[in-house]
Amino acid sequence: LDRKNTYIIGVSQLPMTMQPYLQLTEGSRVVNDLVFPSLAKKTKGDYQYQLAKSIVFQEDTHSARIKMDSNSFFSDGCKMTVEDVIYSFMFFNHSSIAYDNKAIYTCIKGMSEYQMGSSDVISGITKISDQEIQIDFIKKSWEMFQAFELPILHPQDHDYSVFDMRKTQLGSGAYKLDKHTLYQEIELIKNNYSHQSAPYKTIKVV
Repeated sequence: LDRKNTYIIGVSQLPMTMQPYLQLTEGSRVVNDLVFPSLAKKTKGDYQYQLAKSIVFQEDTHSARIKMDSNSFFSDGCKMTVEDVIYSFMFFNHSSIAYDNKAIYTCIKGMSEYQMGSSDVISGITKISDQEIQIDFIKKSWEMFQAFELPILHPQDHDYSVFDMRKTQLGSGAYKLDKHTLYQEIELIKNNYSHQSAPYKTIKVV
């Protein structure tokens, strides 16, 4: 019965740390899609919303207004808000965080200064309301769309002011991390708070 409720995904390389969202390996991408979805994502040539309800570019500017999906909940039951999105951009791009994809986000105004540590805020990211955010870009480019593919994290300790790689981060995907045996396998179980379909009780990434 357990085998019937378990789906096994084979990948060429598993994440090499306990924080799969920090890496770009094949295994990390699989885990992120299931556990740490982004605002939007390009899949099979199409661009689809994940945690965003809408992304609207403002006329004659390099700005985008993003409305959150109000049905998105993290695995601790907390509803996703703009704070989680801002926290995620600040976490991944903080000078103390080793993230493989930082260069992509320099297309956002004020991001280079934040990454170098000369600013404590990202000037190009503004909270409009609890469920809406504006991102200002330096210029129109393909990186604008890639910026929306950042995994959205929720700090389990609810402290949005500390950026530490050892902190436990939660996602709002259909599954949540259960066990991670480095270099062997990652086991995922259902996120009972997610509205996304989870056809299997357990997923093993090996």
